Amino acid sequence: MSEIEKKEIPIDWEGEKKNVVIRKFTFGIENEIRRQSTKLKYVGTVPHASVDVGAFMEFALLKSIMKAPFKFNSIEDIKNLPARLGKKIYDEIEKFNNLSELKKES
Repeated sequence: MSEIEKKEIPIDWEGEKKNVVIRKFTFGIENEIRRQSTKLKYVGTVPHASVDVGAFMEFALLKSIMKAPFKFNSIEDIKNLPARLGKKIYDEIEKFNNLSELKKES
């Protein structure tokens, strides 16, 4: 099995320069993010699937962050991140994993 591809992202955390380490997604992780962020709604008897963009971003952070100076082991930890920091990390995860393509496929 090959080693996980990783990337370090520099951040400001509590007045200090720190790094967040993110991972490249596997096929299984991409599928899990899809499942966890897809909402199914019925119109009559016809199912309609849609992506909950906020949930998609939160689960992407949860599944990608490997090391950070803050707690990141639960969806609640991710939801409690400062908004700008969460967005900055998500943007890097999106580029590193080409998530714009994944969202189109969902």
